[in-house]
Amino acid sequence: RVKFIHSFGQVLSTNVDWVATLEHFFIFSENDYSYLENKHYKERLKSLIQANNCRRIYALTHIARDRIIEYFDGDLLIKNKIDCVYPAIHFNTCPKPKRLTHDSITLLFIANKDYYMKGVAEALKTFHILSDRYPHRFRLIFKCSTIPFEARKLCDHQDVHLIDTPLSYGKIVELFHNSDIFLFPLWKSSFGVLLEAMHFGIPIVTTGVFDVPEIVRHKINGIVIPTDKGLLDNLSKFRNDNEYIKYIAKLHNSDIIEGLADGIEQLVKQERLYSSISRNNIVDATEGRFSPTKRNDAYKREYLRYNT
Repeated sequence: RVKFIHSFGQVLSTNVDWVATLEHFFIFSENDYSYLENKHYKERLKSLIQANNCRRIYALTHIARDRIIEYFDGDLLIKNKIDCVYPAIHFNTCPKPKRLTHDSITLLFIANKDYYMKGVAEALKTFHILSDRYPHRFRLIFKCSTIPFEARKLCDHQDVHLIDTPLSYGKIVELFHNSDIFLFPLWKSSFGVLLEAMHFGIPIVTTGVFDVPEIVRHKINGIVIPTDKGLLDNLSKFRNDNEYIKYIAKLHNSDIIEGLADGIEQLVKQERLYSSISRNNIVDATEGRFSPTKRNDAYKREYLRYNT
């Protein structure tokens, strides 16, 4: 018989004691953002978290934690149940800090799905700006499984290496080892691949959506380009992901794309900044904020509390 459940991404309705790890507050929407404003739905969620058998809620960032508390109107019982535990990533490698010692710079972009959410178009347009500024100096390794037909022409460049098939673990490791800068414009929060880039000491150039600036600290883990801070705080104005995607697709992003290109150029020109960020990322991923040991210790404390 199950006596204790640790859920990822779900608030549970059960008689069994449980804890949950939640990525962000809009995970409550069930892909229908109107739920976020539904009074009865919100009260139901609140009652599940307030229940005695809900032992703890773990938010993946402090910003996500604060936003969940705000969503439930600062309810004290819920506030006292929510902690922040950063996620972690596991690789069987011992990376060394990177240095830019060659004329050719390799940019890496990886997105297995969510074409618009992961900023595929912005990444490709950023590369083209850099290619125009510095012909043949930049190379883009572009791993994406789904690219709309209208965007394929952006991949038609001799310095764009498109990968649209699944890769083995070894090939993924090889990609990170051979890349200099991880380019990842985001329109929705995303963790895994950012931590993978950090583990390999790759400076990150990304957008400052929602809690991304907490994950990727500006000039400490990479370069963060400011965006509309309220974008993800007003998801209820969209009905679902599809509406949000259509909104993103219509945004005039030229300033952001120019900012991404300038951020990459800054890393290339400032060797000390690049090397410092590379070292910081390895420390954060292996023994710092996002280390598996710190994550596991936090969960272990809850499991021991339950057993006692």
